[in-house]
Amino acid sequence: MSNGSFGANPDTLSTKPAWDQPESLTPEQARCEKRALMLLARREHSRSELSQKLSQRGFAGDVIQTVLDDLQSQGWQSDARFAEVFIRNRAERGYGSLRIEAELAQRGVAKSDISHGWAQNPLDWDHIVQKLLLKRYAGPPEDWEDKRKRFAFLTRRGFNPELAHHYAGWWPKE
Repeated sequence: MSNGSFGANPDTLSTKPAWDQPESLTPEQARCEKRALMLLARREHSRSELSQKLSQRGFAGDVIQTVLDDLQSQGWQSDARFAEVFIRNRAERGYGSLRIEAELAQRGVAKSDISHGWAQNPLDWDHIVQKLLLKRYAGPPEDWEDKRKRFAFLTRRGFNPELAHHYAGWWPKE
């Protein structure tokens, strides 16, 4: 009984894509899901961020949780994927691992998802710090006070103190 449809019954096929078919969602859940998908279309969001934004829109907590569970099971929302993208973007913008981890925790991302994000983004912190210092400063540090300021700058950006100390007096040789 091979009709070229890989076992699919043509009588049950819909002309609508799977994401557009109603799945026993209440009208409130459908509106909530639509809003969540609009947010996810712009950028990745953590589950916590989506929950907060949907709550601000007036959706009930149980509706939000049902919709978010559904979106996660379908692969539309993933905290692990959010962590990957967030880590890559923040590192490219010159932020260190300590600040990135703190921001992810603040956004409600679990430690396991953060660890997954780090595993997917092998970063060259030396290169990132050097690039940041070259962009920020015009020349090598002139004195101890200059080194102190650079150290403070790097630690505020979230780099660990050892790395910040190592590069506080760094400048490329000509």
